[in-house]
Amino acid sequence: MGRHSLHYRLYFFAASFLFSCCTSAASATDFTGQWHGSESSESTFTLKLSQQSNKITGSYCFITQRGNRIDCPDEQHNNLRGEVDNDTAIVTFDSSFGGKNGKATLVIHGDKMAWHLTQPPERGDYYAPENYALVKETVHNGATTKIIRTDNFMIAIRNNCGEFTTPCDDLLYIGARNRDSQQISLHGKTRLDGANRVTGAEFHNGDVLYIVDYNPPKLVVTQAGKALVNQAGSWLK
Repeated sequence: MGRHSLHYRLYFFAASFLFSCCTSAASATDFTGQWHGSESSESTFTLKLSQQSNKITGSYCFITQRGNRIDCPDEQHNNLRGEVDNDTAIVTFDSSFGGKNGKATLVIHGDKMAWHLTQPPERGDYYAPENYALVKETVHNGATTKIIRTDNFMIAIRNNCGEFTTPCDDLLYIGARNRDSQQISLHGKTRLDGANRVTGAEFHNGDVLYIVDYNPPKLVVTQAGKALVNQAGSWLK
């Protein structure tokens, strides 16, 4: 893969992240934006949606079995489409495990959404949930985002509390694996040293812990104390 292709992927990774996290609802029945939910330590579910008139497009990403099953589309690929009628959307979706044309109902109530699977995908496997509660993500004024690149991953981290090195319990992590563009979205908090200075961030997905050091930048992923990833990186933004 050449330098032009790499820059192309980096550009769209950053653009996708910024668009999905900075879009806000114009009204209570606007589906546009990013919706996120989690159930204990078992699963997370993210919908990235764009509504134009009564049409809706976007993607779903369901991570279950403590991170061992990731049903998410490739980067910049929409796997969901449908139509909106007031506070309800009827959508059709495809699974990254091969299942096609699954159907679900999305119902909005304020900043909350209910997902209900009405027809499982056909001709392949899938890991979309049957029922799930999600909340619309909002970006606070002054939120800042930076991106780290390692040999195998690109990671965007957003601090919703202001400046990037502000102590904060409201961080968003979106990581993409370079090999196949699989993505994961997590929520976490900053890590502090003894002088209350921010040294990095941590994010949990079940019993999997993601630690990002800021200076020098590094990604460390562990499960039950066993290292899964340990890679130095560099800041892109």
